[in-house]
Amino acid sequence: MSPVPPSPKQRRKPAGPSRREGGQKIIDGQGEGVGSPRKARLSTQQQQHSVASRDKVFITEVFSAATMAVPSIFVAAELLGLGYSAASFRLWATSAATWAHCAASVAYHLDNAFRGSLDHERLSSPFRTADFCFMHLCTFTYGWALAPRTLLFNLVALLINSSCVLALLWRLHLGQPGSKSDAHRVVGCIVYFTSAMLHRGDMTNYARIMLSYFVGGIFFVASPKLGGWGHGIFHLMLVPATYSVLRSMADA
Repeated sequence: MSPVPPSPKQRRKPAGPSRREGGQKIIDGQGEGVGSPRKARLSTQQQQHSVASRDKVFITEVFSAATMAVPSIFVAAELLGLGYSAASFRLWATSAATWAHCAASVAYHLDNAFRGSLDHERLSSPFRTADFCFMHLCTFTYGWALAPRTLLFNLVALLINSSCVLALLWRLHLGQPGSKSDAHRVVGCIVYFTSAMLHRGDMTNYARIMLSYFVGGIFFVASPKLGGWGHGIFHLMLVPATYSVLRSMADA
């Protein structure tokens, strides 16, 4: 009887010696498990990418902190130019609110820089809460400075801004992260306080401040595409916005 020819499966030869060690398949001396050279290379690349990302976060956040100080420096220059004795109480109050927000915002950005905070970590930061709370202090103070004798306008502004601040503090107390709606509420308060210019017919300063916020908002929204630099540029656009408030306040 002639021998039975081998089947196709029997003819097929393995690519190389194969064995298992520690539950991992080893072929030709190359591991496919966690300790393989390919896995090690990938792990090294991921670590390098993580370090580069944190370095970039550090630089852009320090830039944001530095640019946040510029509007406050501008307000201080205005006070020095007028002389402390000639400065009105409204200018002092506007300056104090601006400086307070500057301190909170700088602390927030520096905290992000040195911790290398990711987006979800930033939303839970108490420094972020302080930053937004002092934004509402500014929007209320600016509105009052623009319409000091309009009681109803200021009462509504106080109610809106204080409720936003209480909501921010309550969420922080509960350990809940912030959200984009926090920024949306600030925008609403900006629209409200700048309406005092419209009511007084101060169209020049109103157009100037709206243009400043609009251009700054474009950079703010586009910041992720700009590598994080747009946020700091948005801060710089607050200088002409603050200038418009001070010029309009002088005529109120």
